[in-house]
Amino acid sequence: MHDGELIKKLRVSRKLTQSQLAEGICSKTSLVGIESRTIKKISFLTLMAFLDRLNITLTEYESLRNQLEEPRKTRKTRNLLNKVQEEDFDPYKEIADNRKQFKRTADLYYLVLNIHMYWKSHVKPDIQVEFLGYEIRMIEDYFMKMKEFGRYELDLLAEFPFIFSDSFIENNYLKIKKRMRKAMKSGYDQCLFLFLKNLTVYYIDKKRYKKARSINEDMYRCLALKPKRAAIYESLMSDYYRHLIATALGEPTEEGECQSLFAVIEYTLGKEEREELEKKLLSIQTKR
Repeated sequence: MHDGELIKKLRVSRKLTQSQLAEGICSKTSLVGIESRTIKKISFLTLMAFLDRLNITLTEYESLRNQLEEPRKTRKTRNLLNKVQEEDFDPYKEIADNRKQFKRTADLYYLVLNIHMYWKSHVKPDIQVEFLGYEIRMIEDYFMKMKEFGRYELDLLAEFPFIFSDSFIENNYLKIKKRMRKAMKSGYDQCLFLFLKNLTVYYIDKKRYKKARSINEDMYRCLALKPKRAAIYESLMSDYYRHLIATALGEPTEEGECQSLFAVIEYTLGKEEREELEKKLLSIQTKR
């Protein structure tokens, strides 16, 4: 749904005339153009002024907008991500097209789609981050303007915390955890663990092991919010990263404890997953 259509729906539902909504923000003519889509782009400040008068937060507005557009966007996302595996797929063309759509609509969805698509194309992570610099800057700027994160934002933070700058994560870390804990109480229980897990992996890859340990300790604490039987995978991964971090820091670890952990991992997650995790641990040991 175009912003103008949604603003019109909200205005009508609140029984405001175009003159009443536009007063002090823009001319009535401009609002008519926005609602009729002859004006296709609204500045962020103008949008925020409208939302303030309509008594709706940016998070609520984005959530409503995403809900209304979900079927179309779901299909587009599914089709595009399926095409990534095709031999003639050109990610650069798709990224350029999505950037054009973002500039036309100011809809963050198109930049987030680029993130998902490029990560699935199996390009080296460092090259991914460098190539997606525009997307990352725009997404972080958007997040910095938000007072509270909604479900859409929490999903992105959980899956891709490493696209954000260290300063952004550190300045907003407590806020993010608080919002994710709140979401857990309403049945959205995977978000916090995924965020902490991916952030732990990011700091391990950057060899910032003490920082990784701090995040790993938060992983353990977050498991206390979940029923024990529902947190088997999370507990195994927390134990694994605790062991990996200790190894990287040169701290003594019990060989028997490690073998027991991997035996449980193989039994629970399968032999292939065990071999992959053992390989990562071995690479850490070799680099010491």
